[in-house]
Parts: sequence; structure tokens; C-alpha cells
Amino acid sequence: MTSIVLENDSTVVECSPGHGFTITSIFNKFIQKNILWEVPGKSTPNLDGDLGPSGNDSIKYFNDEILVGGWFPMFPTAGLPGEESNQWMHGTAPRLPWEVIYHDESTITAELTLNGSEIKLTRTLKLVDSKVSVEMFAFNQSSEPVKITFGEHPCFDRKIFAGGRVRLSDQVNPWVEDVNFEGSENQEITWNWSEIPDFPDGRHEHILFKAPSGHVEVTSAKFDISIQMNFDTSFLPYLLLWEHFDPVDSNLSGDVFGLEPISYGGTHVGKAIGRREETVLPPKGTLKFTTNIMVNRR
Repeated sequence: MTSIVLENDSTVVECSPGHGFTITSIFNKFIQKNILWEVPGKSTPNLDGDLGPSGNDSIKYFNDEILVGGWFPMFPTAGLPGEESNQWMHGTAPRLPWEVIYHDESTITAELTLNGSEIKLTRTLKLVDSKVSVEMFAFNQSSEPVKITFGEHPCFDRKIFAGGRVRLSDQVNPWVEDVNFEGSENQEITWNWSEIPDFPDGRHEHILFKAPSGHVEVTSAKFDISIQMNFDTSFLPYLLLWEHFDPVDSNLSGDVFGLEPISYGGTHVGKAIGRREETVLPPKGTLKFTTNIMVNRR
């Protein structure tokens, strides 16, 4: 099974559980567009379980062999591996085929036991009106504690939201995350991060927010819509804004931005280790969090 479609009067959602449980499309019938970014020309075949190389080599493998755009989970590693040679960018969950255990006209539930781990994941996608919700449940089946980082990675098409704005409910002081691994200081922001440019301006940035309300809105100047995203800050206290607007010096071609609720304040797992922000899942312990995206007519 390569893809499953959920549809109602306002929205069509397409999901590929066999391809890392990637939601490839949130198609809004009002504007007749998929609000998620898709890598041009890529399909979503069922993955064969090959994780590819770990460490920094996992970045290129993910971009070349796994990434199709859309919305995918990050687990048990969120972000870059940094100096951790035994980690994979964005974890193993998006690199593996999930097994569907339930499906009806509005719901898909699938399970996955992570390679080399006793963590069992259950992920449920629901479509209600124009709201798309994803619930992630993790269970440590082992008798040992496990340290993890995690998050959600929806990718949005800049062209849909060109001229719009990213708005957080909180009065926040964002900072730019330095993605090199030498531990240099965070950079100051010298541009208006909240404005989505009319044209791809070549930027490639990671902007981090402490977001206690777990609410963010993105408006579109081109189309009469906005999106509202809500996430569970008890497990996902940070929001990472990824801006990737056709940068020249990048091995990933794309005109895309991501709104990534994440469990720690950084872009690579070394930051979580250094700041003691890894989450410890105790023996037989569980965690559950929900993220939802709703498209509204303005």
C-alpha cells in the first residue's frame, strides 16, 4: 500500500504510511492547491527498511533517497546528527515503512517498532472538517531507559503563502540557530523573519522560538486563506522555522519553509545533549503528543 486518501467537503489528505508515514498532500478545495511542499518528480514507494548511513552522511541520503516533502515525523532523533555518528538526520521513523492497523473514511492508524530499539510507535492521522491532526504515541517496551529527541516536520510551499506572514501568539524573542557543529554563538536576526517573500530570495535559515502557547498562524496574500497550527508544548516546547527559499549553495533544491515543533532548543542532537534537553523515556514508559493544522478562509 503506497498511499491512502482521506477526503471530506473541504479537504483531501494523502498519506503514505509505507514511506515513513509521510503526509504528502493537504489539498484545500477552496483554493484548489496542496499547501504542503512536494519535491518535484518524486514518488512515495514503500520503503525497504534501508536506513542508509548514519552520522553526517545520513543528511545526503535522506535528501536524495527518502525526502519527498510533505509532513513527516522526527523520531528518535530530531534535526541533524551533528557529531553523533550513531544518529540519523530526523531519526529512523521517516526512513521506515509503517504498518497500517486501522483505516476508515477519516482516520489512519499505523505502527512501527524502531530498528535497534524497543520503542514502539503508534501514529494516528485524522481529518475533521479542515483540520488535520496527527497523534504520536511512543512506548518503551524495554527494561532500560532510552534518551530521545523528537518532533514534527511539515513542509509548506512558499508560493502558496508568498507575501504572507508567520505569526506566533507568544511575545517571543527568536534566535538564529547556528547549524555548524563547532558550538559557535547563536546569530542575531537581521531581517524580518515573519515575512514570507514574494519571490525566493535564496535564504537558508533556522530560526528557533520558545513557544509556550503552541500556536502559530501563517497567512497568504495570494490566496484568501490562513493556516493555524497547534502543538503540545508539554512535549514540544520549541518551534523551529526552517526557511529554504532556493538557496544557491545547498544540496537540496527547494522553495519551502517548515514549521517544526521540536522537543529541544536546537538544530542538532548535540545541542540537546549539551543543554540536557534529551527526553528520557523510562522502562515501560510512554509519551503522547498531538499536532494539528487547520486551513481557514479569511
